[in-house]
Amino acid sequence: MFYEAWIMPSGSATPLSLGHLQNRFGDVRHSVTYEGEVDLDGATDVTVTLEADDGDPSMSRTVVATGKLKPVSRQGITPTMSEAATRSAAFTSSRNPVAP
Repeated sequence: MFYEAWIMPSGSATPLSLGHLQNRFGDVRHSVTYEGEVDLDGATDVTVTLEADDGDPSMSRTVVATGKLKPVSRQGITPTMSEAATRSAAFTSSRNPVAP
């Protein structure tokens, strides 16, 4: 089992996988870095799911958190949403996270 992050690109009805969440901190914090061809500018809705390691590339129905990305200003520069996607997200969950 693993956690996977998904984002809804602007103008799309299909969620895009951002990849597996990585825990590099040894606590509850997780991160993901997306590098791809899809323009994420304007995309704000993020979902985290618990996925079975079964080779199925589609999004599972086990949603553990949802959130909205927000732009972050650093040193007076406001990045585009696609740049902010790796910087800031606030997640909410209706239940306790499930350990993968």
